[in-house]
Amino acid sequence: MGRGSSTRHIGLCDGRCSTGCTDRFESDGREWSASRNLKELTSLAAELAIVSGQRSKLESYLNDLEVQIKDTYDEIRSAEQQLAAAIAANELITS
Repeated sequence: MGRGSSTRHIGLCDGRCSTGCTDRFESDGREWSASRNLKELTSLAAELAIVSGQRSKLESYLNDLEVQIKDTYDEIRSAEQQLAAAIAANELITS
């Protein structure tokens, strides 16, 4: 293709361009873009599948953490009640 052709150029030259430019050659202005978009969509679909699979694991992990937080809260509450009872008993004994 010469410099005066109607072929559009985008990206980096892949060696098919005879103009000496540093742009990527496009045969009709759509072929390369469609191929690139299809590859991008395929990549995004694969990433979405990975993220979707991780979501259930993340939800399970967060639920486990919430259970641990509740258990820790219950333990602290119980310890506070035992401490209050011990202080009250100590006041009765010492008074």
